[in-house]
Amino acid sequence: AQYAEIKFDKIKQQKWSKYILVINGRTIQLYIDGILVSAEFLPSLPVIYDINSEIVLGQKNNNFLGKVRNVVMVPFPVSYNDISLV
Repeated sequence: AQYAEIKFDKIKQQKWSKYILVINGRTIQLYIDGILVSAEFLPSLPVIYDINSEIVLGQKNNNFLGKVRNVVMVPFPVSYNDISLV
């Protein structure tokens, strides 16, 4: 298997933002507050075995200083119109 690393380092600190990550086939898109900020083509088709498994942010043993709330994972791709309504 090939694993892609998606990096986005322009996150505004001290601000609540809404992040939406859409995986549709081999395309992955990151929306922040309803605006597309990054799109990548993955080297292989991602497989999500268990939508109830934990979500990992950052690197192992690296501190995450922040809060995450209202995390939702849906097992189907959403459209831009769906994102603009959230």
